[in-house]
Amino acid sequence: MPGPRELLIDSVKALERQTAGFHILGEFVRSAEPVEQVVQDLLGKVLELVGADAGAIAMADETNDVFNFAAFRWANQTSGSVAAKEKALRLFRVRLTEGVVGQVFQNREPLILPDVSKNQSFRKDMADAADYHVNNLLAVPIQTESRRLGVLELFNKTPRGTFSSADMELAVSLGRQIALVWETLALRHPASNGGAGSAPSSDELLEARRAARDAQSQLKETQRLLDTAVRSREHDVRRLQALSEELERVQALADAATPAQQILRLLHSVEPIAFALSPTALMKNASELCARLVNAHTVHFFLWNEAHQTLSLGHSTAASGEGQPIPLSFKKGEGLAGRAADGTDVIRVDDAAHDERVSAAIDGLAGVAPQSLLAAPLAVNGRVHGVLEAVNRVDGQAFSSAEEVSLSGLAVLTAAALEKAMAHQKWVDLSRSAVACLADLLSSGPAPRPGGDGRSSSDRFRRRVAAVAGAVGLSADEQFDAEWAALLCRVGRLEGFARAVPLAGAVCVVRSIQERWDGTGEPDKRAGESIPFASRVIAVVKKLDDLTSGMDGRAPLSLAQGVKELESAAGTQFDAACVEALARWVRAGGWENP
Repeated sequence: MPGPRELLIDSVKALERQTAGFHILGEFVRSAEPVEQVVQDLLGKVLELVGADAGAIAMADETNDVFNFAAFRWANQTSGSVAAKEKALRLFRVRLTEGVVGQVFQNREPLILPDVSKNQSFRKDMADAADYHVNNLLAVPIQTESRRLGVLELFNKTPRGTFSSADMELAVSLGRQIALVWETLALRHPASNGGAGSAPSSDELLEARRAARDAQSQLKETQRLLDTAVRSREHDVRRLQALSEELERVQALADAATPAQQILRLLHSVEPIAFALSPTALMKNASELCARLVNAHTVHFFLWNEAHQTLSLGHSTAASGEGQPIPLSFKKGEGLAGRAADGTDVIRVDDAAHDERVSAAIDGLAGVAPQSLLAAPLAVNGRVHGVLEAVNRVDGQAFSSAEEVSLSGLAVLTAAALEKAMAHQKWVDLSRSAVACLADLLSSGPAPRPGGDGRSSSDRFRRRVAAVAGAVGLSADEQFDAEWAALLCRVGRLEGFARAVPLAGAVCVVRSIQERWDGTGEPDKRAGESIPFASRVIAVVKKLDDLTSGMDGRAPLSLAQGVKELESAAGTQFDAACVEALARWVRAGGWENP
């Protein structure tokens, strides 16, 4: 399978052929050769540009309601064979409403048939008479802006495959060029089009002027296509040059590196995993590093839930929203990932279609059809934390034994880092829970309302702030400060505690919660974006919480009434973006289950 560099070179060469073809079409207009020879040569150039094994140009004789075949062409046939085929085909009389040519002529729309055997309009009798097997075809109208002249048919895409939409787009443009060449030659050689060589009538002069206008319009369109093609080619050439230089630089670094330098680069590459304290960030970093390390198309990171004894997807490098829904959870032993979690070694599968251990529903998540896979358990001291699974190499080949060893080493490092990150997250959650309980106990407002989910009032408030903070795009540091400030904002007596631990940012956020967007708030009269983003988020969440709980001295409002009152103060008291994000989240049902 060709690599990206070979594909890029092929695309540049194809673009060069297409660009050259538009220039050559101009030569046909000026050719002094007989009309029949010009049309034959023109069809040969079209086969080369689009990539077809054979073709025909059928011009309409609307007086007699039939097609006249102006040219036939085969790319890989002897002259004797071509003559026999052409003689056989010219015995047929095809009406303007018959066959694929008739369909395209009547509709004035191009048509691709990937499999002609499935189309009833295809004239198989003509293909049989010419002793030529047709697999697929592309037919486009030969027409000007105001007149239809005939149909261009191309047979059997070369070197293999079927005609694409890009082929059709090119063929449509070439069909217009053929129409211009045909009309120009008809005006230059009237006898070849049934004329007697007499002086043109007034109608013929009007038609000639119309053809000249069409020709001018088409020439402008051709020039535009040429300019676009040249710019695209130059861009591709620059990309190819940059890619070559990058490959040479990487190869030079690899060749020149000492073992110590190679170890140093390896340590730098694993820093995003080794020092990550957030499980979410660690899963993302590990998945991306795994994809680069083993040349994987997609990497799935599955987490083990000890309480429920199940695995679930924590992160995937596949595009979001693509393919089939992701299962909520699955057990050990289910799918290749489940089997990996039940063992200690990396599992490699070279042909997923014939391996009963592979589950398309689990191992082919997000629309990725599994072909070859690597699955490594993430285990430390006998405790499993998850599975790292690589699905399909980028080049379509099977994973190698060297890549299996590489994934094994990465899994050991990731498992240790994940255990550390999960312990840190557990400590953070416990700390927040403790502070939330203290906040409830020391709050000077109404007695906290216990939640049906067992969470404290302050913790529910923190989760609501966290949800809105994520919706408006706060950074990780800002979200950290916002969540701690949400726990501290109602209890001034906890400020001393906050200064004793690394929460200085949260204290600054708490100070600015009472500021207003229009600059009339307290205590510093800050306005607009000079107010910390986290403070603006907490202000709207706190206001809605107060309105719906009666903590502002009024009777409690419904959620809908509270949101409406918030929206009326957007742009004056509150940041309108924060109000909008909160309102959208509330209407989606997030308020009751943060």
